[in-house]
Amino acid sequence: MAQNLTGRVVDAANNQGLIGASISWLGTTEATSTLANGIFSLKPSTTGVTAILVSYVGYYPDTIQVNGQTNITVKLKSFSDLQEVTVTGKQDRYSALTPTNTQVITSMDLLKSACCNLAESFETNASVEVTTSDAVSGAKQIQMLGLDGSYTLLTTENVPALRGLATPYRLNYLSGTYIEAIDIIKGTGSVLNGYESISGQVNVRLKDPEKTDRLHLNLYGNSLAKWDANLNTSFTVAPKLTTVLMLHTDQLSNRVDGNKDGFLDLPLGKHYNVFNKWKYNTGKQWVAEIGLQALNETRTGGQVNYRRGMPQQEGSFYGIESETDRVSAYSKTSYTFKNKPYQSIGLILSGSNHEFDSQYGPRMYDGQQKSGLANLIFQSAFGNTSHTYKTGLSYQLEDLDETLAGKRYTRKELVPGAFFEYVYQNSTNLTLVGGIRADHHNL
Repeated sequence: MAQNLTGRVVDAANNQGLIGASISWLGTTEATSTLANGIFSLKPSTTGVTAILVSYVGYYPDTIQVNGQTNITVKLKSFSDLQEVTVTGKQDRYSALTPTNTQVITSMDLLKSACCNLAESFETNASVEVTTSDAVSGAKQIQMLGLDGSYTLLTTENVPALRGLATPYRLNYLSGTYIEAIDIIKGTGSVLNGYESISGQVNVRLKDPEKTDRLHLNLYGNSLAKWDANLNTSFTVAPKLTTVLMLHTDQLSNRVDGNKDGFLDLPLGKHYNVFNKWKYNTGKQWVAEIGLQALNETRTGGQVNYRRGMPQQEGSFYGIESETDRVSAYSKTSYTFKNKPYQSIGLILSGSNHEFDSQYGPRMYDGQQKSGLANLIFQSAFGNTSHTYKTGLSYQLEDLDETLAGKRYTRKELVPGAFFEYVYQNSTNLTLVGGIRADHHNL
């Protein structure tokens, strides 16, 4: 019985194996492709052909006479004139190729309405409902699959964010001009991002420094005397280093009482927001990204005649006041193994300090939350890229210090965890995903 033809396909310049190169018996459909390090195995031709055709994207194809050989090495030369390829296309809002029920709100969708912040970005989308949970303060929350926002995981660049004390007003903390796209996943999400996505996950993708506009100015105003101003600017610091600076402010000082009930229809407020994103891309193995955000927001609500700082006592006008100061940062670093584009390791770090001081009538509430997150992820494949997996470790820290009506409450949450996710794809019509994670909560 004839033996299989085995061998290796490498780059002629550096002898590095080429993964995914195609090897076929000349003039037939009998073919195979290279695996790790460019290794391949091809069954004998049923038609008696003695020549093989070897091809790979970006390289000149080569025809080789085997002449009874059972093991060969093929060296392909790369195109000297192939510098850059630009691929353009349309992104599907729904994907039938993923096992999750995923919908994408693109930047074009955001242009359909006056999207001043994340809360208003869902106005033209039926999958996510944004409701007002507190009309006096203007707090809003997401609802998915009939459950409120505490069951929905909100991530920024796939990093869990805006949790705990930030939850009531978190939809106002990201301007619409910061957003490139929004991924909406209904139902339980990936085990990589934690155990909180019971009803679904909303992932906000921010502007990419390498692709966004060099200068973008957006101004908005309406008949209620509410106005917004946004300025984005991006530039290349070095050949491999880019950054984008995004500024946002919104103001409302007009007292609106359309139904004449004596209470403000919208809380008065001032919001200042700065987001700076840096990206380092070597084009080969290392990619790093850093995001920094700082914001300040003040709100005043209640009766129309209430003024900020007015004493709250019996017989006086009822009012609420709040002030938020938040500083947050995240970093994402990944390394792709040489000659193994399917294998990589990544480290995600994030931290924030959220301070919230408020007064609801005569009752005072002050809170501070310090958060930290570390996520180490390793990705590889079993045998070939039809069987891939991700595994890693996570650690979540939440340190809360709250004071309500003169009584202090403290809480510290420490949650180490581990996870594993397996994905099978047959490259035609079937994808299977299985995941498991274990977490230990100290409380």
